[in-house]
Amino acid sequence: MSHHKTRLQRLELRHNPPQRVVAAGLCTVAHSLPVERKINLAADERVVVDWYHHVNGVVWGRERITKDPVDAGRCCKRGGYLFDVLLELHEACPHCERLRSRCPCGGTAVTEAQTESLEEE
Repeated sequence: MSHHKTRLQRLELRHNPPQRVVAAGLCTVAHSLPVERKINLAADERVVVDWYHHVNGVVWGRERITKDPVDAGRCCKRGGYLFDVLLELHEACPHCERLRSRCPCGGTAVTEAQTESLEEE
């Protein structure tokens, strides 16, 4: 009987892997997908979170749809950020131009690159 129980536990673990710890502190998904899009996922699609910016004990995330079964979302290092994700969000953000220093991208290479390109013009 214990053989069957152990086998069942392994099968359950394979289909429902344990949650991974992203960070200690406050984590917030600042960019979530529309509910309609999440409800209407294709059979091979699922939602993952990319933890793209870790600053002052707060980890910022954004939802993304993937078809890759091994994709568990991306995670930046403590005190760091995922440049490509931050750049994508920065380019689409209507507040970045107005708020500058209070923009979530503030103090990263994304805003530094933007400042340099503005100075060249």
